[in-house]
Amino acid sequence: KKTCKQMAAVKEENKSQDVEDKDVNENSDNPKDNKCSVKLVVYDFDQTITSSHLYYELSGSAVSDDSKGQTDALSQMKDDELLSIFGGQDRLEAIDKHFNKLVNDNNIELAIISYGYVQVIKNAL
Repeated sequence: KKTCKQMAAVKEENKSQDVEDKDVNENSDNPKDNKCSVKLVVYDFDQTITSSHLYYELSGSAVSDDSKGQTDALSQMKDDELLSIFGGQDRLEAIDKHFNKLVNDNNIELAIISYGYVQVIKNAL
């Protein structure tokens, strides 16, 4: 039985935040030929999906450091500020492409794990 290559990783090289896709099946250029047994990929949110730490960014401007305070602070954040937290438009598009490839081409479920607040993460996405 063949092993899977490392699925995909957010690559940090000299503090750059580039997303790199890896083919799942070592012997195929077509991701639909995936024989990999991976069914779930779990990502951390802050500084993995985002390039900077959203929780800490919001903590500095939140009236309170609870879910409601952070949700309120996020709702006050300008779109370009949030885009910057995700690493800019090019990085956001690369992440979207990467996630869609895993879900649509490889039938892999994605999940997010974080110490941050669920509603804040959902709203940011």
